Amino acid sequence: MIVVDASLIVALILREDNVADPDSVYDLLLTAQISVPAHWPSEVANALWINKRRGRMTAEMVGSAIDYLVAFRPRTEAPPSFDRMFALIDFAEREKLTVYDAIYVELALSNDATLATIDHDVRASARRLNIALIPA
Repeated sequence: MIVVDASLIVALILREDNVADPDSVYDLLLTAQISVPAHWPSEVANALWINKRRGRMTAEMVGSAIDYLVAFRPRTEAPPSFDRMFALIDFAEREKLTVYDAIYVELALSNDATLATIDHDVRASARRLNIALIPA
């Protein structure tokens, strides 16, 4: 299983140059079981909206991006329960992450999964916790 964060998927959609070998990453994600946290669709939608508002994307491009996302068939995990909030905040504080980013790391950790991200802080946390990363 691969946990995919919004930073990587948005970079792939926008064809940004900060993803090493994007075609290989795309092919791998298409064939793997993908898992995303409950907030992922909103986070990605917000990034698409911001890029549309800034003129980097048209409405047609946003529609194509959504089709692109559907092709990955991500499994959306349930949101954290209220009972888990303190532990999640504590984990985020220890790892020096936002709670949103901590959820990605915790999801990968608890499922012994690979984490796909280009976020510097998330990658640093994953390395500290011995979580495999994509791109390597």
